[in-house]
Amino acid sequence: MLTPQPAAGRFQKWSDWIDKAIVVESARWGDYRRDAHQYKPGPYELHTRDDHWQPEIQRLLKDCFPKRTTAFLKQLHEAGLCQE
Repeated sequence: MLTPQPAAGRFQKWSDWIDKAIVVESARWGDYRRDAHQYKPGPYELHTRDDHWQPEIQRLLKDCFPKRTTAFLKQLHEAGLCQE
């Protein structure tokens, strides 16, 4: 189903599944900008799962999923891919 609760549940399931891997990836996100590709002068914020990933997951669950069904159905309708 594409309704908010089942979609958010699937998203939560997958984000929980990769949660531990995000710790390693978050180290690369911040370290890369600091150590490998300094596109601006520092200081560079080092990304963490707790400070960056988890708040984004919560934002998506709280703000995006409840509104996305309506927007998605509108896009399908406008593209002629579904009827009301």
